[in-house]
Amino acid sequence: DIKNFLEIKNYDVLFGNRYLIKSDVPTHRKIFHFLSSLFEFLLSLHFVGDIPNGFKGFNKRVLNIFTDNLVYFDYAEQYNIFYITAKYNLKYKEVPIKVEYTEETLRKGQKVYKTFIKILIKSFLLRFFTPKKLFVLSLLASLLYFSIFFTIFYFSFDINVLILLTLILSASIVLASIYTALILYYKKVKQEKEFKDFISELSIKQSLNVSEAQK
Repeated sequence: DIKNFLEIKNYDVLFGNRYLIKSDVPTHRKIFHFLSSLFEFLLSLHFVGDIPNGFKGFNKRVLNIFTDNLVYFDYAEQYNIFYITAKYNLKYKEVPIKVEYTEETLRKGQKVYKTFIKILIKSFLLRFFTPKKLFVLSLLASLLYFSIFFTIFYFSFDINVLILLTLILSASIVLASIYTALILYYKKVKQEKEFKDFISELSIKQSLNVSEAQK
């Protein structure tokens, strides 16, 4: 599959697609992948038939775009890659790849029913907010919410169970948003550091190789 990718020229991004050739994909995964592609198409008006596929190729001239915008987070990076490709109108192509499913790989793989909603929510958020903006907005929203909450609690003596449960549920949603934003921001900072360290290490190795060759 790598060899086939390297033979394709004049594209910015190559998306591996397991459905372009005959493959024994479990039915529940087919449904998940179709719904994912449909969801992303409605948001971007671009279509790729197998977005969750981790097999992708990039032209080195566009790597800086992904370095600046890509966030790794619970498989959401696959959707983030597609979103960045569509946003910057990068030229892309779908390429058939071979996928084999066994009992062992299915046991190790992600649980579709647990990750589907989570991935879509995170990929949706990353379309409109950078992790830093998402964190700031979540923090401001939480401050506003808790100000309202304590004002109601302090001045009202007639708080029934329904109102209390509503306030608790709302607080949980706000706290969950803050937590998600914090994790996203942390992942982005960590990712940038790892990428810079990798580039530095690669540059050092290349320099050493050049020195050895000159000797």
